[in-house]
Amino acid sequence: MKNILGVSLLFFSLISNISAQILESKYSNIEFRRQDNSVIITKGDLIKINDDKRQYLFHEYDEENQTLMVKDIKQKILFTQHEKIDFKLEEIDKILIRTDDYNSKAALLWYPTTLFVAAQRGIGLGFAMAPLAILGENMFQSVAMAFVSFATFDSMYQAWPLAKKIGKGSWLTIDFNSDDPWELKATH
Repeated sequence: MKNILGVSLLFFSLISNISAQILESKYSNIEFRRQDNSVIITKGDLIKINDDKRQYLFHEYDEENQTLMVKDIKQKILFTQHEKIDFKLEEIDKILIRTDDYNSKAALLWYPTTLFVAAQRGIGLGFAMAPLAILGENMFQSVAMAFVSFATFDSMYQAWPLAKKIGKGSWLTIDFNSDDPWELKATH
């Protein structure tokens, strides 16, 4: 048993070391500079790309490939879809950064958003659980409790990024094609 544990720990440390080396050129912070102004965005900040109305969560910047990676979160009835999208810097004319205190608003709206997501999950579970009614009563109750527990915790987890996106907000425009363009600098 000790040998298996030792080999497992060695394997995981090797994998994390390789991952750290692979991800070396990727940064989770970006600083935009222009004259005396400076703005830093970090992982999880809300941004818009070009004239797109969608709000994305900033994920990382790959300096080697000049690629900005964002997460797009879409609410579906049975699940929340997280999609990572890469934007090449040469394709980006401007970035809009949300500057209002959306995290405080999200903290206030987290519980109502959780209830909304849980209600959607409940409707979806009703349809998913109907065919399982042929199981015995004890088995059905056990399976139902497992599904309900999963849906409850999933609703709590998924509600935070959705609550962050609620509201119009105020936005700062970082224009790369103006007479006085912003410079991008990756930071750790």
